[in-house]
Amino acid sequence: MSLRAGNLNFRAGGVSLKAANLNFRASYVSLEAADLNSRAGGVSLRVSNLYFRADNLILDESEKNITLTVLFK
Repeated sequence: MSLRAGNLNFRAGGVSLKAANLNFRASYVSLEAADLNSRAGGVSLRVSNLYFRADNLILDESEKNITLTVLFK
């Protein structure tokens, strides 16, 4: 299943991700999260492994919006 979201703000382990520029050296980034909460709609997702491709990550520096494709396996 693929999830596309604009304006995605997430916290993993109490650490918030906010950046104007992100550089990834690996093709895939793996996040181990026991509890991933989304403020939009108050939805709580529990996942063991969350992968997203670095080349699908688009940052708009003027608006500070993040657009990415999330793949759940």
